[in-house]
Amino acid sequence: MFRHPTGERPGSPCWVELATPDVPAACAFYGALFGWEFHVERDQVALDGHYTVATRDGTPVAGLYQTAEGQPTGWSLHLTVSDLAATTRTVEYLGGTVRSGPRDTLGRATVAHAVDPCGAPFGFRRTAPVRVFGTSGPGMFHHACLSTHDGTAADEFYRTLFGYTCEQLRDDGIDRAVWRLGDQRVLSRLVLGDKHVAATSPAHWEIHFRTDPLVDIDVLVAQVPGRGGRVLAAFDDTALLADPSWCLFRVDRHADPCDD
Repeated sequence: MFRHPTGERPGSPCWVELATPDVPAACAFYGALFGWEFHVERDQVALDGHYTVATRDGTPVAGLYQTAEGQPTGWSLHLTVSDLAATTRTVEYLGGTVRSGPRDTLGRATVAHAVDPCGAPFGFRRTAPVRVFGTSGPGMFHHACLSTHDGTAADEFYRTLFGYTCEQLRDDGIDRAVWRLGDQRVLSRLVLGDKHVAATSPAHWEIHFRTDPLVDIDVLVAQVPGRGGRVLAAFDDTALLADPSWCLFRVDRHADPCDD
């Protein structure tokens, strides 16, 4: 059973969120792909006043909300903090930008949205004790990797903000790193523009979801075009996909992506 209370440790992933121009289409796509179900909560700040929560087997796994025309779309990662006001000040002191918040989300959490100094959006939140975030089970969050243009700057920003230690993994010409909290691997980072990685992509967090062990990853990936998505790259244990609104994400079989 993969039900993990959020907010256990500052710097740990506590939520993933999709900003999309078409919430119904996204629900249909991800519901068919991952077996997600959905319910709608009120959110006075959201464009249409609604915030959609995706669940798998009753466990919350992601949030979705409507974006206005011309606004950024895509998946983003939220990280646990113990003091939102202090984190907000530190983000800006370190060269990041706080775009919104902190604000209360009707009992779900107190949330702020920011952009790191290299341009990657992320969120940080102090989550309500009753909220859980499903991880590592079928159709749930598995991992997140920061794709950035300046690995050194990213390592320093997130290390200062969350206390990560950084393990460099230079493999096949690609500058990669794993970030840890204590002995636990929590996130990874790679530099855009290195071998096999597009230099023109903007900095972003790439969200990985785990596939159902009863459904081969090749079978799941083959379903994507028929559901309106796109397959951008496919390998033995992972695939880079786009949903019908061109929001990118990855699916992983069973291997830890830090060990790829």
